[in-house]
Amino acid sequence: MTERRWEITAAELSRLRAAIDGIVGHADAAASLRALANWALALIDAAAIVIAVQPIAGDEARVAATAGLDSGLATGTPLGAVPIGRTWLTEGLTVDGRPVGRVYARPRRGHRWTAGDGEILGLIAAQASMALAQERADVRIAVARAREEAALAERARLARELHDVTAQQLVAIGRRLDILRMEASGSLATDIDSLHDQVDHAVIDVRRMSRDLRPTILEDLGLTAAIEALAADTRRVSGQPVAVAVAGERGEIAPATELAIYRIAQELIANAARHAAAAHIWIHLTYAADSVALRVEDDGRGFAIHGDASTLVRAGGLGLAGVAERVAERGGSLKIDTAPGRGTRIRVRVSSRSDTMPDRDRNHN
Repeated sequence: MTERRWEITAAELSRLRAAIDGIVGHADAAASLRALANWALALIDAAAIVIAVQPIAGDEARVAATAGLDSGLATGTPLGAVPIGRTWLTEGLTVDGRPVGRVYARPRRGHRWTAGDGEILGLIAAQASMALAQERADVRIAVARAREEAALAERARLARELHDVTAQQLVAIGRRLDILRMEASGSLATDIDSLHDQVDHAVIDVRRMSRDLRPTILEDLGLTAAIEALAADTRRVSGQPVAVAVAGERGEIAPATELAIYRIAQELIANAARHAAAAHIWIHLTYAADSVALRVEDDGRGFAIHGDASTLVRAGGLGLAGVAERVAERGGSLKIDTAPGRGTRIRVRVSSRSDTMPDRDRNHN
């Protein structure tokens, strides 16, 4: 038997990388690892391939894929049960710089590994690492989405309870005070009137908190109408001209994204009305295929930014810390353009999805 010995060329390595990229780009992690194990078995003429991965929650690496093993090790078998010898070729798997497993190649009897074998197995390991990184990103996204949905559901529950229970209880107290007022006189009547005023203000505050927890206009009429309502409220309260311009066609937007944009607009419009001493405020809302952009600008006094915009955000200037936090939660961008006497322009762009979709899904669905 003639021993196989060859070195892989740069062109061959490039073609191999493109082919394997195609596998990883179109399949889930388990399917990718199985395909990569079979590729490795054929390309380096190994007797067997084992890919072992450390679970996200767990210490011991376990078999994730195999090729060429007569015993057919079951997926999930602890790596310690695999009789790995000193002559096996191995490469590490990493995600975000952290070791998460290894790929092992058992040589055929009498075979000596070549540098080309090492290059190919290194490429296989790199692509396996990519597949695992995608899978773990998917898990993080799923967890974040579940938390987000739970938070929205809890906010909705609290909003209903405040509106349907607490506010109604306060209204009932107010009616009881009306009855007591009819029977009272003198200082007692004055005290009841004062108490009634406090109850009325409490009802207003509770209803406002309910709306803040879950702005019903978002659910009933959507983001555009909600932004226009904010502008109308500002015009009515401050007397300042506030113009709204909308561009693009509104597509599907995650509820959490709508709420984030609404809250950001609420803060930025209030800032412009309170602090800018502006004659005009402009709000621009732009819908794109996979994002929503908000621009709030004014012709007011502007301000100096010492350092860069992130310095102002970290200092919490003009309430921008909360805005920046909401933008970061959505994986978006925040830009501030301002100077003394030149007004202020703040631009925000966030993904319209509730998560960051992995590239393979975005490109191949």
